[in-house]
Amino acid sequence: MKRTIRTGVALAAATLVGTTVATADDFPSRPITLVSPYAAGSGNDILARTVGKAMGTVLKQTVVIENRDGASGTIGLSYVGRAKPDGYTLVMGGIGSVVLHPALEGEKKTFDPQKELAPVSLVAKASPVLVVNSGLGVKTLAELISLAHRTHVTYGSPGTGSAMHLTGELMKEVTGAPVVHVPYRGQSLVMNDVLSGTINFAFLDPPVVLPFIADKRVRIIAAAGKERAAEFPNVPTTSELGYPRLVMENWYSIYAPHGTPSAIIARLTSAIRQGMALPEVQQVIEKTTGLIPLAKGPDALQQQTLDDDAKWQPLAAKVRQ
Repeated sequence: MKRTIRTGVALAAATLVGTTVATADDFPSRPITLVSPYAAGSGNDILARTVGKAMGTVLKQTVVIENRDGASGTIGLSYVGRAKPDGYTLVMGGIGSVVLHPALEGEKKTFDPQKELAPVSLVAKASPVLVVNSGLGVKTLAELISLAHRTHVTYGSPGTGSAMHLTGELMKEVTGAPVVHVPYRGQSLVMNDVLSGTINFAFLDPPVVLPFIADKRVRIIAAAGKERAAEFPNVPTTSELGYPRLVMENWYSIYAPHGTPSAIIARLTSAIRQGMALPEVQQVIEKTTGLIPLAKGPDALQQQTLDDDAKWQPLAAKVRQ
């Protein structure tokens, strides 16, 4: 009897292993959902649609983009964190939703993306640009800082804990300018209110700003990066303007639910790398979105997360107080 039981258990285990391998080998056999945790038209959404299409080309399967915005990306990330870990539900995260917002929440956070999600791949990065409403009457960062010391100046971001929010807080720390934060639910909404003059300025991703380069209602006065953005070659960096600490590298990344089999993670990582290597995809990402393609795997994404945790935790703790 004992031998029969052992044999049955062994057969069941072998069947389970065989099923797991077959599932990984056959993946994907149906459409994949890639969640953008920000509003349509945001930098995250634009990149998700570009990368999703590239992945679909390689995997020969449809990748559906689903927007689940709110709570600085937490709604979309937590939705994917609760999904079945089979590789069919993914999310486009980033430094804001994975590092900065949780750091700002501290012990109050109800969802920890670094524990509940499995890293798949870094996909792109960009430094935000500082856009002001032309009616503000400032043409340089120095003039903006001076104005903020004399009167009430507001800046918008796509949510508390977003990369753009912390860039604004970093500006406040390094320049002493008492600017006031106004949170929104997406970058496109922030851009609309900069255009209308409802808020005075914002740090925004290049793909959100690019369509408005010729719009006289706004002016781009700085880039919060170490190097000038290719799309804005005449716009000086914050480092050039005397603020080398005022730098933000806003990266984007794809995650699966924690517990997703490593073979499926590897398949997804490979598809992202192959898809983003396609000439037409490279052209769209670099020329249309203004982002720098990365396509680095889980290990690189994990290290990037650890590095930025160390960099931004102190400022997040200060902002929490």
